[in-house]
Amino acid sequence: MQIINQLNITKVMISVAVLLTIFVLFVNNIVLNKDIPDLLDDVKTDSIKPVLGFSLIDHNENKITSETFKGYWTFVFFGFTNCPDVCPATLLQLVQLNKRIEQKQYMAGNFKTLFVSVDPDRDGTKHIKEYVKYFEPSFVGATGEMKNILNFEKQFGAFHVIGDKSNENYTVSHTSSVFLVNPGGVITAKFRPPMAVSVVMQQVDMFMERYTKM
Repeated sequence: MQIINQLNITKVMISVAVLLTIFVLFVNNIVLNKDIPDLLDDVKTDSIKPVLGFSLIDHNENKITSETFKGYWTFVFFGFTNCPDVCPATLLQLVQLNKRIEQKQYMAGNFKTLFVSVDPDRDGTKHIKEYVKYFEPSFVGATGEMKNILNFEKQFGAFHVIGDKSNENYTVSHTSSVFLVNPGGVITAKFRPPMAVSVVMQQVDMFMERYTKM
C-alpha cells in the first residue's frame, strides 16, 4: 500500500514536471540553437580510465559491475524514488532521448539507461523496479550497500547528502547531471539539467563518431 501511495504521488509530480520540462526545453532550445563552435565543449569530460572496482545490484538483483558497461553506451543518473521534481523531470527527458535513439538504426540497441538510487534504506529493488518501469520498461534501476554506492558515485564526481532521517519523509540532495559512459566503460560526457533533447542527440552522435575513430 505504501508503494502504491508513493507511486500515486509520483504520478501527480510527473504531471507537474511535464509542464515544467516543456517550458524549460522551449527556453533552453532557443539558447542552444545559437551559433555554438563545438557542441561537445560544455559536456565532454577528461576521463581516460574506465569506471572500476564497484559492485551494485539491479532491480532484478543481478550484479552490476564494470563489465555491465562493456559494449554499450550508458546514461547514468543518480537520484531517489521519493524525489519530487528533478528525478521525474530528468527521467522524462531520458524517455524522450531513448525514443529518439531507438528511431535511429545505427543507435538502436546500443544504449542503456541506469538509474542509481542513493537512498538504499527506502529504495529496495522491488520499489526501484516499479519506479523505473513506470517511465520506461528498458530502464534499469540499481542500488546496493551505501559504501558501494559511494564508491561508484565518487568515480563520476557525483555526491549526495541525506536529510534528517528522524523524519520519514526526509529528502536527499544529489547530483542532478546525467552522465554518458562509452562502450569501453569510460565516462565521456556530463549533461546538466534541463537537457535539450535535440541537442543531446547531436552531441551523442558526435561522441559515437569520435569513438569509432579511436
